Amino acid sequence: MRCHRSPAASWLATVSAGLLVAAISGSPASAQSPPESRAACVPRIIDLGTLGGANSEIDGANRLGTWVGSAENAHGVSIPVLWQGGVIRTLGESDGFAADVTNAGVVVGNADSDSPTPHAFWWYRGTPHLLPVPSWSTGSFVRRINQHDDAVGSLSTADGGGVPAEWRHLHTVQVLPLPAGASSGEALGINDAGDIVGDVSTATAELAWEWGHDGSSHALQPRYAHGFSQANLINDRGWAAGGLDFGGQFGLWAAVWQRGPAQKLGQLGPDPNFSFALGEDQLGDYVGGATYTIDDPFLHVFITRAGSGSIRTMLPLSGDLSDRSNAHAVVPAHRGMPGVAVGGASATSNGDYHATVWTCAFQQAFTSSVAGSATHRRTDAPSWRRSLNDLH
Repeated sequence: MRCHRSPAASWLATVSAGLLVAAISGSPASAQSPPESRAACVPRIIDLGTLGGANSEIDGANRLGTWVGSAENAHGVSIPVLWQGGVIRTLGESDGFAADVTNAGVVVGNADSDSPTPHAFWWYRGTPHLLPVPSWSTGSFVRRINQHDDAVGSLSTADGGGVPAEWRHLHTVQVLPLPAGASSGEALGINDAGDIVGDVSTATAELAWEWGHDGSSHALQPRYAHGFSQANLINDRGWAAGGLDFGGQFGLWAAVWQRGPAQKLGQLGPDPNFSFALGEDQLGDYVGGATYTIDDPFLHVFITRAGSGSIRTMLPLSGDLSDRSNAHAVVPAHRGMPGVAVGGASATSNGDYHATVWTCAFQQAFTSSVAGSATHRRTDAPSWRRSLNDLH
């Protein structure tokens, strides 16, 4: 197991007030960090670098500021990694990514190499382990882990489908029940109580679903006979988040289920909209990706606080607001550092895509003038809508 120092940042800087004024068309987000922490917080956009390749990305984090994800090596192979204290570390697997990490440092992830089938793994203190699978499974995928070392994901089946699965304490796997009429599903989020969320697929719809720690199993509301909805995460208050198209409407809206019907988190541009929540910090702050217009070819990072009614974006490493960016993790103030930090990836000035950390995120978040000026709409879904599974 080797540790590698991250390359020098392509853009590691304090975000100046002048740069923000040039890009902002609206006022700062109403959901701000406390005033006393705002003065001490220094907004930065940090490039975490790669392993010698072009691309890297953050896919998860713990509350202590350990980031996990993937980084390409010089051969273009995606390596599961973690970043801690400015050091990037490989996890003994390749051709995959690290998906999530506990506060104790247990990592779960996915890899395609050194195995006849794609497989889910867990890692702790320098040693990777395969997550167990039943003999009938042709592959496995893991997305999240809670603080009790219970992980969730899916098991591949011989017919090319998948079923939702939970690994209890990383050692015992069980298939979660599918409702009548559903042919497949996946588990994507779990909280410390053991409540699990994800989605199930019927012949006419993909439905956001919850498997309760008490054995209950139900659709997240509203339930539509057609269209798409998916819950990607759930916090310890039982709030689920993800996105839905409200019964097959053209577009997709980031939403939170606060133990009731879905509520929109907001959007960067006018309807029809695309946005999806991908990370949260247990405190009601959500991050993800969104487009400025329906025919925007790229996603752009957003941050919001539940109930604020709006989402705001941040600049990518390139400094060009139109370049792509995304976020999968948000970390509250930790280790004496004020403000909220967001982890994801963004375009660099040379067109690469690097793991990115935005510190003091609410202080540097703004409403984009690109979003405000967008009026054009189209009638067919762009590539990001057809490849939604890539957002996990």
